[in-house]
Amino acid sequence: MKQHEPQYTDAGQMRLLIVILSAAVLLPSACLLWFMTEAVRNERLATRQKLIDTYQQRMEELNAIVEDRWQKRFDGIKEKASSVPPIELFADFLGLSENGTAEKNSYCRAMVIYGQDGQPVYPIQRVSSGDTENLPSQYGQAWKLEFVQNDYPRAITLYKDLAASSQDDFARMTALMGQTRCLKKVDNFPEAIQSCQLLAYGPLPPNPTNASIALRAHAWVLLAELNRKTSPETDPTDPNYEIALRQLLTDASNYNSQLKDAHFLPMASSTRQFILNKAIELVHMEKLDETPEFQSTLNKAQKALEIEKLTAQAMEKFPNAATFQGYQSNTLNELNWAENSWAMPIRHKAHTILILQTLDDIAVDMATYGKTWRDYSACCRIINSSGNIVAGAEICPGKPFMTASLASNYPDWHIELYFTDGDVFDKAAREQSAVYLWAGLLVIIVILTAGFVAMRVVSRQIRLNKLKNDFIATVSHELKTPLASMRVLTDTLLEGRYKDQQQVEDYLRLMSKENQRLTRLIENFLTFSRMERNKQSFDILPTSPLNIVEDAIETVQTKFAQYNCQLDIDIADDLPQIEADHDAIVTVLTNLLDNGCKYTTHENKQIRLKVYQQDPWVCFAISDNGIGMTKRAMRAIFGRFYQVDQSLARHSEGCGLGLSIVKYIITAHHGTISVESKIKKGSTFTVKLPAVAGAPLPEAKL
Repeated sequence: MKQHEPQYTDAGQMRLLIVILSAAVLLPSACLLWFMTEAVRNERLATRQKLIDTYQQRMEELNAIVEDRWQKRFDGIKEKASSVPPIELFADFLGLSENGTAEKNSYCRAMVIYGQDGQPVYPIQRVSSGDTENLPSQYGQAWKLEFVQNDYPRAITLYKDLAASSQDDFARMTALMGQTRCLKKVDNFPEAIQSCQLLAYGPLPPNPTNASIALRAHAWVLLAELNRKTSPETDPTDPNYEIALRQLLTDASNYNSQLKDAHFLPMASSTRQFILNKAIELVHMEKLDETPEFQSTLNKAQKALEIEKLTAQAMEKFPNAATFQGYQSNTLNELNWAENSWAMPIRHKAHTILILQTLDDIAVDMATYGKTWRDYSACCRIINSSGNIVAGAEICPGKPFMTASLASNYPDWHIELYFTDGDVFDKAAREQSAVYLWAGLLVIIVILTAGFVAMRVVSRQIRLNKLKNDFIATVSHELKTPLASMRVLTDTLLEGRYKDQQQVEDYLRLMSKENQRLTRLIENFLTFSRMERNKQSFDILPTSPLNIVEDAIETVQTKFAQYNCQLDIDIADDLPQIEADHDAIVTVLTNLLDNGCKYTTHENKQIRLKVYQQDPWVCFAISDNGIGMTKRAMRAIFGRFYQVDQSLARHSEGCGLGLSIVKYIITAHHGTISVESKIKKGSTFTVKLPAVAGAPLPEAKL
């Protein structure tokens, strides 16, 4: 049994081609898309890590700045502690002395200084009562006259005697205070003021006790009150009173131990608080705080009072250095008895210094972080060791992209960073990803374009191969038919198988017809070959369209007569000449007329040739009443080797080159050809060639 090899149809070959090319395009595209996805993901991770590394490096720089700032503070405190008394150290770093600066005070709210034995050396906290127990007995008598018997004159006399005769400084000062009180009670203000001035600003003993210092400080307050009493009711702001009150404020907030005069007293914290409270109360009572002369002095006094109160509170909680032994040096330790307050021990060879801070005091350091991250388009929150937000924004968008520890001076504190303008990682990654995306899309477009072009080329080659195969078959048929006919006729004549001379002539005419048919076919092949090699040349000259029509009709009239094809000719008057190769345009009209006859299959064949002018063209319209064409066929008929109906083409003569040759010739003449057709209604081909303006017209022979 004979086996047949599989036959692949054109449709099957095209489907196989599409599958192969689709795989060749889609597989690289899919791989490229996968690569792009991975590249974008890796780029985002790399960008994120790169930015985080940048932020972490910046965070380390900020921590180094803060730690360096604290180290300078520690060095300044320790240097002062080695060279100045504790009271001046206290005043200087709390901004209460002439040498205190805003930067120094910006990180410290209060300070307690302990000695080597761990006991507080400043502020002075207690006043000894031992001095009052050693007063002479006459003082008791004078006190009874003043407070029990209300005998102020006798009490004044006794106080004066005690002040004049007493060898003890505290007893003398106590007597002056009693004398001043009694003079005030009898409204003898001038003498009361003199007595109080002697007590308040007289010479101090070489080594005054805390009780003596407290007594003199109380005399300052009493002197201010006495000056207020002497002021007329209509003028409560008597200059003497204002001077006394301003002096009281100044003295009460004075910490300068270098002033070896009556205006400096190393008084206990409780005494200083009492004096400052009384002085500020008197200022507010007379509304002197509204005057510019009092503003600066009052501000310093209020600040000193606030510091003294906080310091006294700290000393109650930490009466000695052992009570905060567990606190780490040079770091903030949270105070559980004061909200948003911290203590920092600074241990020195001579002293242990405990500084207290609040939120306002750490603001300078926290601002270093906040401002920097704002410049980086980031929102930050600083959280202390208890988990409370102490600085930065209360609410930040999204989730923190980085959490980092603060400087070592803030143990267990951390900062959270958030993006304020969306995810910067995504933005940075999108910028780089866009490069990958566009590059990938460009490559995909190139692949798709290359695939499309390859598909077009290969499919065109497949179609061309099919057409060439059909062409070979058609050529074989077209060449074989006339040759076979001529061979039969020639053999018949050579063998003498004819009746008479008329039959010989008929055979010779048939042989001539077949020879002409073969000649036209070969001419078409030669023309096509020249077209393919771009060797076809035309002798374009001004030519009469009438002569062209005459020659074309002469060429086809025999065939038309044979097939009983009726030809109607309609030529307009006064036609201009055209720029054309005479023989080439004759070939065009001949092919169109021949096609009209060939594709009109019924008996009533009617061909109409119309020639008319349509500026700037001369038009040749050939119409038939044949089988017509579909729209698809109209788009393809000018292609090489194309035939509308293969079976019909086999039945009729032709190899599918006629209309492609026509299209080539018309294009070379800078003309146009168009077709209109309807199925079973016929077709009309219209050729337009450029007219020669003003050319003379030859006489028509038709």
